[in-house]
Amino acid sequence: MASSVEVVTTTNSKPPTFSGKHGDDWTIWEMKMIAHLMDKGLDECLEPNFENRLPAKEEGPFDLTTEDGKKAKEAVDLNKKVMGQFIQAFSTITLLNKVNLQKKADKSFPSGKGWKLWKEMRDEYNPDDSIAEAELELAMSKLKLTNKKNPRKIIKEIASCEVKYGISVSDSKKVAQLIRLGGREYGTVITVTQMCKKTEGVTCTAKDIVDKMWKQWRVKGGKERGEENSDDEEEASLAKTDTKQKGKKKDPKKKETRTCNHCQKKGHKGTLKPIAGRSIRQKCLRSSQRRRTRKLRRLERQWKKNIFCR
Repeated sequence: MASSVEVVTTTNSKPPTFSGKHGDDWTIWEMKMIAHLMDKGLDECLEPNFENRLPAKEEGPFDLTTEDGKKAKEAVDLNKKVMGQFIQAFSTITLLNKVNLQKKADKSFPSGKGWKLWKEMRDEYNPDDSIAEAELELAMSKLKLTNKKNPRKIIKEIASCEVKYGISVSDSKKVAQLIRLGGREYGTVITVTQMCKKTEGVTCTAKDIVDKMWKQWRVKGGKERGEENSDDEEEASLAKTDTKQKGKKKDPKKKETRTCNHCQKKGHKGTLKPIAGRSIRQKCLRSSQRRRTRKLRRLERQWKKNIFCR
């Protein structure tokens, strides 16, 4: 029996494109590029010790009859491939100029060296430890926790800051951030959780606190992503049902097809109104009759005015 599992090969996959922007763009591209090169077996070319495998000259000569000659030729080929991956990944002329500078840096290697280019990129886009720590503190100070926001997202946002700046945040700092952000809304929950853990003789972690905060958020009506849309759809369907029960509204463009009870003609509805100056006998007034009546009254007023003004 033939297998139904489709085997997908990724040898022809293209490298992720890099825009040259700092911050999240660089963090995402760095992770994807490493995964891409690992898939192609080129990740070893990014290590500084790969320099020991490269020969003195890119063009050789290589003695392929010996093991050392074969390894040197293989290292040169891997280096050329990784440089080609960088060229395909860079989308701006500024980034491509880095490749050109790397090619001109060493005349014995006209293709450039991949590990040196990678080191240059990381030195530029990964901030220094002291600067990164200051930027991490600034980023964490901008975090916010509203009544409608899921408290668990704070832990995810802190983790995102850790990845972005390459500095790990201690659990005590995470607890301090939770107290700063949720002290007003979840102060009681945080205090009770810390007291319970202290009574048990266990250290209260940020996860313990955020789990209790999440439970209170859910009890107060907080909704996870996707539940709000379902509620909106349910409300819309209920509103639609109520509209149907009340009946359809009259379309002003729709022509009248009922028959008048007075003149027995189709095309209008009999309106019962007394005519001024006559008996209170009710008659059918069509729109054309109303216009004629108004016109006659206007002419009558003008005639009386002319008579009395003489």
